[in-house]
Amino acid sequence: FVATPGDVEAGARLALALEVAGRGDEALLVVARLRQIPGHGTDPLIDYVEASVAATAKQSQRALVLFGTALDRASASGRGDLVPQIRASRGRLLFTLGRREEALRDMESARASFERANDPASLARVLNDLAAAMARGIAVAASVRLAVDRLRECFPGKRVVHALVDDSGHLTVEYAGPEPVRPPGPGFVAN
Repeated sequence: FVATPGDVEAGARLALALEVAGRGDEALLVVARLRQIPGHGTDPLIDYVEASVAATAKQSQRALVLFGTALDRASASGRGDLVPQIRASRGRLLFTLGRREEALRDMESARASFERANDPASLARVLNDLAAAMARGIAVAASVRLAVDRLRECFPGKRVVHALVDDSGHLTVEYAGPEPVRPPGPGFVAN
C-alpha cells in the first residue's frame, strides 16, 4: 500500500492483515487513509473492511451498521463479488448477537453464491460458520428438551404446551394441568 497509495484493494488487504494480527488501531488508520483516496470514500470494500475491524474490536452495533452500508453500496454499485463476503461476515456477527434466523439467511445466501462462483476457500469458511451455528442450535434444542423433561418430573400431570428460547437464551415454558405435587429439586431456577 505504501508503494501504491491509491490502490484500494492493496489497502484493504493491509487493513485486514493488521486486523488479523491484532493491530486494530493501525487497521483503522489504513481505513481512514483509504477513505481519503479521491473517488473512493464510499467504496463498499472500505465499508466491509471497517466493519470487519469493528467486529473484531467487539463493536458489534457499529460493525452491523457498516456491514449493512457495505451490502447496500455493493449491490447498488454492481460489486456483486463483495456481496457474499459481506453476507458471510454479517451472518457470523448476527449469530454472535443471538439473531440466529437472520444469521442463517445471510450465511446460506453466501454459501450459495460461493458455490456458484466456485470459490472453495470462502465456501469452506461459511460452511464452518454454518456448522457452528447448527451445532449451537442443536445444543440449545437439547437443553430445552432437558429443561422440559425436568419440568415434567417436577410437575407431574401437567402438559407442556409451549417451550421457547428467546435470542438471549431465556427459556419460557407454558403448561396446563394441576398444580405441582412436589417442589423442584436443587439447581432448578424458576423465573
